[in-house]
Formats: sequence, structure tokens, C-alpha cells
Amino acid sequence: MDYGFGRLDSYAAVKQAGNFTGTGPAVPNHIYKADSLANSKSYDEYTITIPNTTYPIAITLIHPNWTSSQDFDLYLYNPSGTEVAASETSKRQETISYTPTTAGTYKIKVLSYKGSGSYFFDVSSGASTITQTTNQ
Repeated sequence: MDYGFGRLDSYAAVKQAGNFTGTGPAVPNHIYKADSLANSKSYDEYTITIPNTTYPIAITLIHPNWTSSQDFDLYLYNPSGTEVAASETSKRQETISYTPTTAGTYKIKVLSYKGSGSYFFDVSSGASTITQTTNQ
């Protein structure tokens, strides 16, 4: 299995078991996206609006049917267009973790360095939506 069933929310479990009141800790949102890249040097770009700097931006990209003939890379750009994080391994998974220094619209880029195939990723952040902007 590549994708879980959510994060463990121990506060909610205790609350349900004991009928406690109150609220649990604040947590970031998780957004799942999936697509595919047709050939080497093709890429997809997504925008993500980060409302504040409360949470880090964590992105995990998976190639579900990975072979050694595939190499997808992952990039994150800040609102001014500067690359702030990258993962450029030749493995089945790419991972980025970045603490934003400013709110605004960030860009995520998934690039095929080599090969084609499907991918999916999960973003954990303060954002509530991701929009695909480019499919090359």
C-alpha cells in the first residue's frame, strides 16, 4: 500500500471513548493529487496558496509503478518564483519539507528527468486547495 488512511488522531479517539469535551490540537491540511507524465522532460505544475507560516510544507511524491527507467523530480518555488526546495533522487519516492517564511502562492513542479508514468503526491500544509496550472 502506498497511501494511508489518514493520520492518527489520538485526541479524537480519547474524546470518543470517554466523551470528553474541548478541542484537539490544530493540525495542517492534507491534499492528495495524482497524474502522469508522458515522456522525459515533461512536467506538471501546481499552485498552492499558503495563508500563513504556521505549518511547514511537506510533500511526498510516489511513482506507484516505478522502474529504473523512470526518474521524476520534485521542486517547490516561493511566491517570488525562487526555488526553495528540491528532491532530485532516482528513487521511487521524492520528499520535500520546507518551512515557509512568507504567506502567498507557492508552485509545486513535478518533472520527468527520465521516462514516463503515473505519480501521486500528498501535501501537508496550511493550504486547503491545490490547482494544476501546467501539463507539459
